[in-house]
Amino acid sequence: MERVYGDYDFVPAALVPEAQLALTLSPSELTAHWQRCGLISDFVASYVSTAYAAGDREASAPLFTAISTVFQELIENAAKFSRKREAPISVRVKHYSRILMLEVENGTTAAFAQRFEEYLTAMQASGDLDALYMKILESKLEDAAAAQRSGIGLLVLRKDHGIRVGVRFDEDEQGRPTITVRAFQTLEGY
Repeated sequence: MERVYGDYDFVPAALVPEAQLALTLSPSELTAHWQRCGLISDFVASYVSTAYAAGDREASAPLFTAISTVFQELIENAAKFSRKREAPISVRVKHYSRILMLEVENGTTAAFAQRFEEYLTAMQASGDLDALYMKILESKLEDAAAAQRSGIGLLVLRKDHGIRVGVRFDEDEQGRPTITVRAFQTLEGY
C-alpha cells in the first residue's frame, strides 16, 4: 500500500527533463567501500554543475559542493538501510532548468520502514525544524540506541540546505517494503 510524505510530486511527472541519468548500485558493495558513495556523488555533481559554468571549475565549485553533499546523504542512507544483497539501489537524476531532482529507491526491512515513517511524520508535523533538530540531538544523549542512528540527515537537508524532500513507501513484487526518496534542489544562487 503506497504512502507519500512531503513534496514527492514537486515536479509534475509529465514534465520532460533537460538531462537525466540512472544508475543501479549494490548496497553491500557501497557499505564495503564507502568512498564510492562520495565518488558517485561527485560524478552527479560534476554532471549537473558543468551545465552552469561552461567548464569553469572555480565558478561551478559552490554548486558542485551543494549537489554532492545532498546526493551523498541520500546514497549513504540508502546503502545503510537497504536489504543487503537482494535489493539494489536505483538512482535517478533529472535536471529541469533550475531544479534538480535526485531520486534514490531501495528495498528495506519492515522495522526500518516503520521507524523512518514515524520520523517523517514527526518532521512533517513540526513547524520548527530547529526545535526538532535539538530534540533529536537531546534524545541521543539520553538513549544509547538512538545515538547509534543519526536520524538527522534529511532534517539537515531541509533545515540548512533548503531542500524539498518527498518520500514514497511502497512494496516490491514479494510484498517487501521499498522506499523512494526524492530531493529537489534549486540550482539558482550558486
